[in-house]
Amino acid sequence: MSIGKKNKNHLNQHAGVSAVGGEPPEPPKSDDPLYFWTNHPTDNYAVNLHPLADGEFENTHPKGKNAGYWGGAYTGRPNLIAELAPAIQASVLLLSKSSAIQYESALRTWWRLFDTYENTASTGQDSPRIESVADLNALHETFARQRGLPANFFRTFRSLANATRQVMKLPLLLWESPKSVDPIRTMIPDDQAKELKTAIKQDWERVRKTWARNDARPLSPKARPEALPAHRNKDRYLNLLCEDGRPSGTLATTKRWGPPGKSGRRQTSDYS
Repeated sequence: MSIGKKNKNHLNQHAGVSAVGGEPPEPPKSDDPLYFWTNHPTDNYAVNLHPLADGEFENTHPKGKNAGYWGGAYTGRPNLIAELAPAIQASVLLLSKSSAIQYESALRTWWRLFDTYENTASTGQDSPRIESVADLNALHETFARQRGLPANFFRTFRSLANATRQVMKLPLLLWESPKSVDPIRTMIPDDQAKELKTAIKQDWERVRKTWARNDARPLSPKARPEALPAHRNKDRYLNLLCEDGRPSGTLATTKRWGPPGKSGRRQTSDYS
């Protein structure tokens, strides 16, 4: 008797056969330069830039899970977002929903930053309004760094602005990205560590003693068995209590006062 040889090469058998479902459907087309879809294979997303053109003055999600994520109102800049729209669409074309949302968040953050910059009276007068990428300069870079703008938001807007300025034959912005804050990796001194350890132990002892005092107290009149409503398990509960209202015995030795089984006998406890 010989062992049969199985054919594990199925390439020729399935040659020319496409996957189930074929190519993913194309996203809807839009003639609106401020509203377009990404072309991600599995996670398309509709990018809406109209709020950046019109402004947003109240929370669009006052209730629900996104209620606390609103960063505040900002004014519209229709000309600026119209200039940036082609670069935004090219940048998010193949991105997933979460990545495209990060672009929208970065733009809203910059819009609020521009409002703050324009309203900052450094020379006694309001700063000129930013309506084009041609208005951007080193002062905006410095202000963004002073305000602690996240590095990823900084890089995203600089990339979009430079792509737009390149098309407009303007010099590129040589803005330096802010450095990410390094995490604190130093250990606290030994004397502080000892104080912290002692404080934690003392807090734990106070909690443990509070539990012990509460366990030693008798049940209140409302919680005593005579205050319980009539119930088929009342007799069983009474048998488990001493005179002071604390449990006696274990559930392992008690019977469950449930309905009779098929044999006509009372069923034993689940704990037995």
